[in-house]
Amino acid sequence: MLSRNIFEENGFSQDRISKFVEYYIEYLQPLKTIISSTGFHFPHITDVEWRMDLLLKSDSLEKENTPLFFIKFKVMEYGIPTYKEFTATLSQMQDLVNILQDATSALERLDLFI
Repeated sequence: MLSRNIFEENGFSQDRISKFVEYYIEYLQPLKTIISSTGFHFPHITDVEWRMDLLLKSDSLEKENTPLFFIKFKVMEYGIPTYKEFTATLSQMQDLVNILQDATSALERLDLFI
């Protein structure tokens, strides 16, 4: 918390100290709000929707039979929900699952898993 002793030790008058404390109390909460909104925060994934389509035929190949994944993340950024959508092949989806499993394992080792 704010200490008047620091001001007194540095030669501030009582009138200046009182004004500073008054402004400090008045603007503390708005400053905290501004500072918290200007920092960097990773977005939080709050929901996932996905579907798998089977690509049977393409322009260049007669027969393909490969899965294609459509993923939609609902993400909270600074309290505002947004959506991130992308498509992935089977190998990209396997990479994503492996990365998420590694992240989960790292959190469990740190004892931060909720």
